[in-house]
Amino acid sequence: MVSVMRKFKPEEGTDEEAWATRFKTTPIAALDLEVFVRRGLTVHVVAPHPDDEILGAGGLLQRFSRLGARAIIHALTDGEASHPNSAMWPRLKLIQTRREESLEALRTLKISFERRRLLLPDGALPEHESTISSALRDAVSENDVVIAPWRFDGHPDHEAAGRAARDVAAERRAHLLETPIWGWNRSAPNQGEMPLDRARRLDLEPEEQRRKAEAIARFRSQTDYDLSTGRPPILSSKVLAHFRRPYEVVFHDQL
Repeated sequence: MVSVMRKFKPEEGTDEEAWATRFKTTPIAALDLEVFVRRGLTVHVVAPHPDDEILGAGGLLQRFSRLGARAIIHALTDGEASHPNSAMWPRLKLIQTRREESLEALRTLKISFERRRLLLPDGALPEHESTISSALRDAVSENDVVIAPWRFDGHPDHEAAGRAARDVAAERRAHLLETPIWGWNRSAPNQGEMPLDRARRLDLEPEEQRRKAEAIARFRSQTDYDLSTGRPPILSSKVLAHFRRPYEVVFHDQL
């Protein structure tokens, strides 16, 4: 499988209605988290950028937490490349803001977590894939759960993180859950790019939905217009519609 379309504007792409229709006509089987849970279970969320951990796994993190799992967030970058040439968001301010947004969002979920920052360069993760693998290899144990972006998500950083997570999960005999992020916007139900045969669905309870929505709202740097450049929000309303579903979808090989 090759990567899906890379070049698009945040306000363009596939409408959520198209995916909702697809999942209504061809339902996805439920994801049973109970099969993963055991005493001392650790869930590792691999986040290429601050906000990926919430967009892809905000509901999963809450549910695993309720089941007694420990959560480690592997923050690969500080997202410092999201606003190039912006007077509103100079690099150091953006780094500090995105770090704080991520912490506030995770606290909004009402979970216990540890965050490990790798301080890798935003936009260059394919060049640091071995570093990501090494960090995960040191942290992941057998039967842990690794949640990472889908390795064909259409964003180079997401794909590098996904490949590293896949390799380490296989090596450590851990469970891998892949979460599409940009893939929802860059692909479409009729294109056959997403491995929907491996898709599983976690229905979120109303309180889980509410907390995830509140957590996403913490990322103001990504959801507001850049007044200095005139650029629209990176997380446009069209993009965010994919993450306001009452469920989350993951890809899982071991069904």
